[in-house]
Amino acid sequence: MKACDARAYRDRAFATLVAVVMISLVGSALLAMTVLVQVDSRRSQRVNAEVQLRQLLLAGGIAARESVMDNPADAWSKTVELPTDMEEASVKIDYSKSDQSRRTVTVTARDGDYRASQTMAFELQNGAWELATVELNRPY
Repeated sequence: MKACDARAYRDRAFATLVAVVMISLVGSALLAMTVLVQVDSRRSQRVNAEVQLRQLLLAGGIAARESVMDNPADAWSKTVELPTDMEEASVKIDYSKSDQSRRTVTVTARDGDYRASQTMAFELQNGAWELATVELNRPY
């Protein structure tokens, strides 16, 4: 009878060990999946913000071109009006005085915690301000 008890004890110990290992494997798999979902969620959020910032910079670029044509050569700053449903977003255009034939403006777009900017240079050609260069600064 003692041999049976020892064998039953070993079988229970082995079953317990297998159960603990299986629980550990399942727990590790769940942890890995949770981390992957979190990383993907953050990446998706960042990509969505970058797309929105590009749209805001486009709107700011159009407003900057109109402002360069309308405003004198002195320094100025302007905030672009956005739709009311974009309450966390803003677009600001800053111009600092430059020479008579070239004007440089910086367009800064913000959407929540994300921000991007671009520097646009306009040159006077045939009596009109034409876009010469655009430098996109990396979103941050």
